[in-house]
Amino acid sequence: WPERCDTYPGVFYGQNDVTAILEADDASFKKLLGRVVEMEVWEEAQESIRKERLQLSKQASAVDGAVTALKDQLPAALKEMETVQRQEQQWREEQQTALAAATAERDAALKKADGLTGPLSQSDQSLHLALGVLPGWMLKAQQQFEASSRPSIEEEQPPPPASVPLPDILRTGSGSGVSSATAHPTWTVQQPSLAGGDARVGNRVGGNVNTKAGLWASVEQQQWYLDLQQERLEVEQHHQQWMVQQRQDMETSFEPIKLKHNEAVNAAESAVQQQQLVVSDLKARVALTSGQLQKAKLGLKNAQKASLGLQHSHQGMHKEVSADHDIKAYIASSSKANGTATKTPVEDEVEGSTLVISASEPAAAAVRPVVCDACLQEINAEQLERKIEQMQEELQQLIKSNKVAEDKHMAMELERVRAVAALQMAVENHQSQMAEASALEQKRVHATLQDLRQREVNGRARAEEEWMELQSQLQRQREEWEARRSQALAAWRKEEEEAKRQWQQQQQSAAIARAERLSKLQAAQSLQGDLALAQRQLMLAVQSINELRLRHPELSEKMALPIGDPNNHQPPAVSEQLILTREEQKEALLRYNKEVQSVGAGVRGLESALLRFKQFSERCKVLARGENPFTRQLQSVETRLSKLQHSISEQQKVQQLQRQQIQNFEEVEKALGRGGIPSFVLEGVLGELQARTATFLEQLSDSMVLELSATTPGVSRGGKSLPTVSKRGGSSSAADGSSSSSSSRDKEEIFKVVKVRVKEQMIPRSLSQLSGGERRRVALALALGFADLLRCRGRLSSNILVLDEVLQQLDGEGCSRLADVLRGLPHDSILVVGQANSYVTQVFDVMDVVVKRDGSSHIISA
Repeated sequence: WPERCDTYPGVFYGQNDVTAILEADDASFKKLLGRVVEMEVWEEAQESIRKERLQLSKQASAVDGAVTALKDQLPAALKEMETVQRQEQQWREEQQTALAAATAERDAALKKADGLTGPLSQSDQSLHLALGVLPGWMLKAQQQFEASSRPSIEEEQPPPPASVPLPDILRTGSGSGVSSATAHPTWTVQQPSLAGGDARVGNRVGGNVNTKAGLWASVEQQQWYLDLQQERLEVEQHHQQWMVQQRQDMETSFEPIKLKHNEAVNAAESAVQQQQLVVSDLKARVALTSGQLQKAKLGLKNAQKASLGLQHSHQGMHKEVSADHDIKAYIASSSKANGTATKTPVEDEVEGSTLVISASEPAAAAVRPVVCDACLQEINAEQLERKIEQMQEELQQLIKSNKVAEDKHMAMELERVRAVAALQMAVENHQSQMAEASALEQKRVHATLQDLRQREVNGRARAEEEWMELQSQLQRQREEWEARRSQALAAWRKEEEEAKRQWQQQQQSAAIARAERLSKLQAAQSLQGDLALAQRQLMLAVQSINELRLRHPELSEKMALPIGDPNNHQPPAVSEQLILTREEQKEALLRYNKEVQSVGAGVRGLESALLRFKQFSERCKVLARGENPFTRQLQSVETRLSKLQHSISEQQKVQQLQRQQIQNFEEVEKALGRGGIPSFVLEGVLGELQARTATFLEQLSDSMVLELSATTPGVSRGGKSLPTVSKRGGSSSAADGSSSSSSSRDKEEIFKVVKVRVKEQMIPRSLSQLSGGERRRVALALALGFADLLRCRGRLSSNILVLDEVLQQLDGEGCSRLADVLRGLPHDSILVVGQANSYVTQVFDVMDVVVKRDGSSHIISA
């Protein structure tokens, strides 16, 4: 671009400047349009939004990384919790299995002890019966034997020695046996106190009644343990229900905050919509005011045209008055009759004739006739005087009419000046009012935007405060829940400790019962010793009987006889009773030995069963008292997992908010990009420039139209192909292959298309297909439209327009049309530079001639 056109666009246009606008490439044309509307503002705004978006994207990336890291930790935590839960469950199952096995073994030992107690008690009873019957039977047999054998012994032999008589020995043996027999009932009465291995079991030796009571006590203890487990499950279930209720309460309390947030968002959206309506109303008012301003300017142009017509008429009247004055002077000079007059030819053009008036020598000497230069006929003086008088009258009338016209002209000029001043004042007032209204509206819009932003900030602040308050409430509720949970856990632990304490007391009671059973077992062992002593005593008694038979052989046959009633002295009966007595004695001894062996085995089995019961009772106690080693680990893992999930939830909320902000920034950035607001602004400027160019081009030519569009290369808004303009000014259609899909760009480009009317059809033409005059007319229309757009946009205020040699390649009609267009422009001064002897000298009103001589130029005014 030339420096003068770049410095003063819309004021000075040279020969190449006019065509340069038409042939400008996309970048140059956009740079030129940048003087009309500031496109850098949108780019700066877009760059600012892009920086904020990139910064927010970095923060979002950091948050995404944190969320990803937390989510990566989540499976490991879940797996660890599952492992700990599985280990805890496995430990519980193993513990329950071991406890069940120990309980089963303990019950089996208890059952075995109960089974041994019955036979042992029966054997004990048999032994006691044997110990009670045998000495009595032996004493009775001895008495019968003494009663039957005393007479013969006294007759045949001397009295026995008085040292240790046989009856005394027998009586001694019988006494010991009786004492043993009388000692055993006391043991038999104390026998029911021999309890089992547990406090729940009654008498193990005394009978089945105490055994059933012990079993019922065991069942009651198991039922108590199951009730304790059920109560623990109910506590956990109540705790879970309380957690669900707390969560529902929190969600319910969070609903009003969500509603308030949604109401604030809806209020902000409605305020933005109202602001958009206000902006649309303001745009409509600006458009209406622009239309009124255009009408006022059109009226001003009409007034200026009327004033110019009055000036032309005034100049014509002045020319006529000047001609009348010249004629009057000529008549006055020719009417002198005396004196001498020099020959003064006066030539003037009056209705195509030239009058030549010659002054003669003194009038008395000779008078030369006045002849007409056209017909060379003599002019009559009288007729000439009459004609002069008529002309003077006409002149007076013309002077009067001229004066009237001048008065009218002055009045019209005054009215025009007043009208122009009033119009200018009205325009200025309107412009000032528009400026004030625009400023007020801008202030109001700015205040509204500030209010909206402040409301948004306040809304966000309130939302954050409510969110923080909700967080604090949640924290307080969580602390209350933790306190309640701690209290409930403490109460449960207290109850569990109380239950353990009761169980320990029961275990102690069971231990005491086991001690009692051990003492009773020891008593049973002492009983076994007593039985052994009784056996030895019986054996001594048998030995005594055998010794008695050896000392008294004659009594052998008698002793073989059955023992009868002492009062009955029948020998056969006594012999038969003695035989039966021996057999009963043998059988009683055999039964006694068997009973003694069975009692010993039963005692040993009972000791083994009691020992086994004690061992498994201790094992059950240890298993029941044992604490799960995985419980604390599970609690720690659950706490860590809860914190991790809470952190993930918080980070996801921040992530969602940042994504929404990034999306908003992307939409704003897209709106500020080439395809957004700048595109619409550019389209509006192009549409206005096209309209103004079409106005001037319609006056310069009736058969051409210039279309300006901003679109992608080779494709219009409707999807049809458009011709593209090259940087050299030539054009080629999309079908020529000049703009392939590989070379097309995504950004919008400005295309200039010229359509020529051919047989009532508008056919697009390239600039190379236009003639020089057609191209010059299109270029002039585009340049004048651009200058008018600058002036109307308020980007340039100038009362002068300079066109330097822009009429080249224009014919007479084109120059005349351009002159008419220039006369309608609102500039006070329009300078058109052209060559001499061209159409410039024919179609314009005032001409100044520039003469260049000796290296210097001079202006010769018309």
